Amino acid sequence: MSTQTTLPAWAIQRVAAALDAEHRDGGPKTAVDLARRTGLSKSLARRCLDQLRGQRAAR
Repeated sequence: MSTQTTLPAWAIQRVAAALDAEHRDGGPKTAVDLARRTGLSKSLARRCLDQLRGQRAAR
């Protein structure tokens, strides 16, 4: 049995915006870098990144 929590929309939006900026700048896209850039915890940044990558893969 898997428990899945809903991530805050504001956190996902913040990570998505940071990903867009890093994509334009050609910078790294690791959870640690995103956490530093967004001010989120590493755990929350990693979970948001995983969710965004999962959504892109589902398209």
